[in-house]
Formats: sequence, C-alpha cells, structure tokens
Amino acid sequence: MNSLLHNPVIELALPYFLVAFAAFEVIALIAGGVWIWLCDGTRDDDLPDAYPESLDPYEVAYLQGGAPQVTRLVVFDLIEQGVLTLSNGKPRLFMFPGRPLLRRADPAPDLANLNPIQRAAWNWTAVPRRPGDLLHRQVGLLQHVDPLCAPLTQALTDRRLLETAGRRHARLLVSRTLIAAFVGLGLYKLFTMVILGQGEFVSLLLLILAGLVSTRIICHPRRLSVLGFRYLESLQLERGDWDHTSLMAADRSQPLA
Repeated sequence: MNSLLHNPVIELALPYFLVAFAAFEVIALIAGGVWIWLCDGTRDDDLPDAYPESLDPYEVAYLQGGAPQVTRLVVFDLIEQGVLTLSNGKPRLFMFPGRPLLRRADPAPDLANLNPIQRAAWNWTAVPRRPGDLLHRQVGLLQHVDPLCAPLTQALTDRRLLETAGRRHARLLVSRTLIAAFVGLGLYKLFTMVILGQGEFVSLLLLILAGLVSTRIICHPRRLSVLGFRYLESLQLERGDWDHTSLMAADRSQPLA
C-alpha cells in the first residue's frame, strides 16, 4: 500500500505531472495513428491503368457516401427512367402548393428489369413519400437499402477499396489500449490526490477527457482504404465531367449480384 501512495508518479507535483501526461498522450496518439495507417496495407497498391467505360454507378455512389448515397442515387435513377415521379402534393392553406412527393409513375414497370435496390425503392413508394424521408431512421428508404448493399460491399472489399481488416483490427486495439492507458494513469493520479488531500484536479480531468476525444478521432472508422481514396480521387480527376446521369447510361438493366 505504501508503494502505491509513494512513487515517482504520485510524488510528482501536479503541474509537472500534467505536462508529462500531456506529452505521453501526444506521443501515444501519434504512434497509434501511424500504426493504424501502416496496418491499412493498401498504400502501395497500384491504381488501374485505365478505368472501364461502363462504371457501376452504385459502386461509385457507395464509394462516395456509403448506403445513404446509394439511397439518393436509386431514387434519382428511377426518376430518370420514369419509374418514379416527383410532384407537388395537395395544396395547403391559402392555396400554397403542397410539399413535393415521390410517387409511382404510370404505367408500372416490369419489375423483372429492376435490380434489388431499385425494387426496394419501388416497394417503398407504394404510398407517396416525401423526399426528406429518404434517410429517416424509422420510415426512410435507407433502412431497406442498407442491407441490400452487401453485394456492393463485398465487391469493393475484394478490390481492397474499403477499410481493410488489418486497419480495422489495429484501430480497435489502439482504441482499447489508449483508453485503458489514459483512464488508468489519470484516475490513479486522481484517486491518490483525493486520498492524500492534494489540490484541485479539474485540469487533470480535462486532460483525460482530451485524450479520450483524441483517441476517438484517430480511431474513427473509415469507409475507404487508402487505395479507395486514391481510386475515387483518380476517377474524379480522369472523368471530371462525369455525373449520375452519365453513369446511369452505362447499364440500367444489369441486376446486382
């Protein structure tokens, strides 16, 4: 018990301990961030020499913004095809135009020509929907599209464009290690200060909190790998004028695997 209350960490004056603790946090965060980056494993992978003329627009959308971007794209796609329409609802008070609503267009399309994501959007619009509800957590189209993005995720993972397993495991290990180190060392000093009746400890609590926030930042999940970021940037540089319309012209009828 005596060694727990009398050792270099505890006997170090609080101002000097804060400086040492802050330096420890900075060094640990830098080392953790570098290790996570090194564990990505795709930074030295080569980009393709040329991109295919027909890019899968849903893959590009997933690279850009994940399932939410795919959700926006499928609605845009079906409006372009004339499967859905965007029109004003019933007039509101004082004859102001109603809010825009997504509706099914007539006549109904051949559902066999729709891929699973498009069919989910068709089913979702069985009743008129507000565009603002696309990403709603409870009634939005996103909750139906998200599980259907598994084939896109698998295809992009196979091409090493999404976060690699190595980086994901490194991120989790670094996060747990840093949290344990910052909280353990900080609370150890804090509790001994309380037991010994030493000065104020607000600054120490703030420093612990800063370390936890910084850990969360450097260990935040990333959808794309280093290669994925480079691939998307290269694609945008090579086809600077590409948009959703030109991508959709590639192949509308090809179903997702």
